[in-house]
Amino acid sequence: DFRAKIDKKIETLDSSIEKKLHELTLDLSGKIGKLENRVKELESENCQLRGELLQIIHGLDTQQKNSEIEIGDISDSYRLGDGDSSAILVELISFKKKRKIFENSFKLKETGVFVSSDPSPSERIRQKAVVQQLRVAKQGGKDAKIRRTRIIDGKSYTGEQMEVFLREEQQRN
Repeated sequence: DFRAKIDKKIETLDSSIEKKLHELTLDLSGKIGKLENRVKELESENCQLRGELLQIIHGLDTQQKNSEIEIGDISDSYRLGDGDSSAILVELISFKKKRKIFENSFKLKETGVFVSSDPSPSERIRQKAVVQQLRVAKQGGKDAKIRRTRIIDGKSYTGEQMEVFLREEQQRN
């Protein structure tokens, strides 16, 4: 009888512990999910902020050294591709420095050197689609050009709008 009471007590405690453990597991799973989402948000924000400090410089001759950019203004740089004339990705120490470079980039107009922002992965995908639509438009005899993320052919089109326009034109012919 005493043994049965102890067994019953142990069983009750065991059941109570399992229930509490299950509740804690569910609670922690929810918190882990929230933390994982927050980490993704912060990584995305970090990528976006880091992208604001990146610039791509095309056509820069590695032998030329007449520039007002100080070594201390650059936190990191990478050559994109092979050869002396390939583009250079430059990470600046502040957004202010990047803005100053963009403000003065018009001075490089006749030198064959140009400066552009490093696009985010989603912007790269969007730009790739616009370039593909431009090629299709040019093959169709259009005198189209790209301005930012739009295709210009007398009228301004996004990549998707140009795709619809070309499809409709093909159906008419």
